[in-house]
Amino acid sequence: MAENNTQTQTENTNTQVQNQGQPDPAGNPRTYTQEECNAIAAKEAGRTDRGWLKLLGVGSKDEVQKVLDQIKAAGVLSARATQAEKDRDELRTKYDAAALELSALKNAKTLATYGVTDGDEQDFLAYKIGKLAVDGKSFEDAAKEYFEAHPRSHASVQLAPQQQGSAPAATLNDKINRMLRGEK
Repeated sequence: MAENNTQTQTENTNTQVQNQGQPDPAGNPRTYTQEECNAIAAKEAGRTDRGWLKLLGVGSKDEVQKVLDQIKAAGVLSARATQAEKDRDELRTKYDAAALELSALKNAKTLATYGVTDGDEQDFLAYKIGKLAVDGKSFEDAAKEYFEAHPRSHASVQLAPQQQGSAPAATLNDKINRMLRGEK
């Protein structure tokens, strides 16, 4: 019975709305006041708003505003996270460069304890010894192992200037090779 009453009220409302735009019995078109126009426009706007809210799956405009605020906050947080990642990567790069430089200085110090002071020779031996420093072996232990297997001669070689008319003076490499062969 309640359904019939509701249905009848809905039909009456629809009839009233339809009749509002109809001319009166004398045939004159119906005119509306500003208040009536505003009420009709507000009613239609409310119906449209409710339709959109229903389509979005939210109950009110406040819920939509909350979602929009959350989206804005997420955008700000995303920008901050991106900047933090850039800062972290920059600091990591600086740290890695400093760690490499520190390692190179420690290796040069270790090689200097074995009498290697020439820059090119240090670079070469650091490379060779670095290849031995694997599986957790420190550079110092690898250097000790290398220099035990390859003892260094601490003799210095002096090159004499070449005199005119004499045979060319032996180069440093020639003198080192003769020393290694045991020749004089």
